[in-house]
Amino acid sequence: MNNKYLYKTLSRYSKKAGEPPGLLEGSNKDIKKAKIDIFRYDDKEISEYSLESEGLQALETTENTVSWINITGTEDSQLLLALGEKYGLSKLSLEDIQNNSHRPKIDDFDHYLHSIMKMLTWNEETQSLEIEQISLIYTGNTIISIQEREGDVFGNIRDRLRNHRGKIRSKKADYLFYVLVDSIVDKYFLMVDKIREQQEMLEEKALESHNKKIFDHILILKKEQILLRKSIWPLVEMLFSLQKGEFDQISANSRKYFKDVYDHLLLIIDVTDQLKDVLTGFQESLISSISYETNSVMKVLTIIATIFIPLTFIAGIYGMNFQNMPELGWRYGYFIALGVMAFLLIAMIIFFRRRKWI
Repeated sequence: MNNKYLYKTLSRYSKKAGEPPGLLEGSNKDIKKAKIDIFRYDDKEISEYSLESEGLQALETTENTVSWINITGTEDSQLLLALGEKYGLSKLSLEDIQNNSHRPKIDDFDHYLHSIMKMLTWNEETQSLEIEQISLIYTGNTIISIQEREGDVFGNIRDRLRNHRGKIRSKKADYLFYVLVDSIVDKYFLMVDKIREQQEMLEEKALESHNKKIFDHILILKKEQILLRKSIWPLVEMLFSLQKGEFDQISANSRKYFKDVYDHLLLIIDVTDQLKDVLTGFQESLISSISYETNSVMKVLTIIATIFIPLTFIAGIYGMNFQNMPELGWRYGYFIALGVMAFLLIAMIIFFRRRKWI
């Protein structure tokens, strides 16, 4: 997780301080045009094509056909305004689409539902989570999904539509809305597994050596776990409302599917909390192991220093070279001093071993 994400989030609010709500950021020529992909289908036929932003106004919908409009890119304010005019979207919704710092939520605007979710993906190069805001708008028989950047996060759903696999083409738009939500939630299972894999790899490395890099990596994984949990928890209220039937746009038949997603989400929360405990326990275990090794080294050094204290004392006395020291004149004085020092050394080693200090 990049710490700059937090500062970027706050900067968006600070720049708009004092501005009226629903204000979009201005577009310029350097902004990359958004990509618009269209799926229109029923139980018998399906069509798939792409549009330029100028062709959005001419897009028509039919009563018996479900339309899925996927837009990639949120910087083009002109496109968002055209989208709002075409489908009667509130300016507050358009601002929420462009502002990627919102918590996951769902808003009911009478004739449409607007859901904001966080799509998490794993970056293999940086070995960290990447976050992307996904907006889902459900209006009539049309679903509009808006993602920040390119990346086929809904590739599996497209394949199911093309090959007529599953129930999507035989169901109404609210079922497609469920499938998109379910796809995002299922990604969280993969992210939990990725963090767990990293944790297991660190445990194997910790058996070989306890270095600072392992400890730093644990802290990074704990930050990723926090990011994952922050993306999941706000969805609880949203999915609870969907499966309890608080929105008229969701049919009674589709509520049971949202109940299944809600159960999945609760399971992910439990697994995420367990992952937090595992990471915390691993961190504490590593700290204890490092402290034990440090104490063992200090114990050996302390014993060595203790052994040499009396030897240094004897050597210091007989190294003063006073003339009135009778021992200096003895023929065997040097050997006697060495013998006393050797006796003390052996006696102290025996004493330490009996006390099981060494």
